[in-house]
Amino acid sequence: MRTPALNDGDDDSAVPVRNQREQANWKLNVLLQHRWLELHMDEVALTSTYSFSRIARLFTQPMEKIESAR
Repeated sequence: MRTPALNDGDDDSAVPVRNQREQANWKLNVLLQHRWLELHMDEVALTSTYSFSRIARLFTQPMEKIESAR
């Protein structure tokens, strides 16, 4: 799947991104949809936080270890 900002305009089904905020929201929604991120709601403070899912942590952990070894 290509990001809307990188779309060259040939595909009529893609919606162009108007600004960086919309692009960030689109990326966040894609990560949530594909279950790379988990949403945690704090109903007392009315805030939300995001964390990597278990699968995302397992996937990114080897890359982080390689990077930290440099």
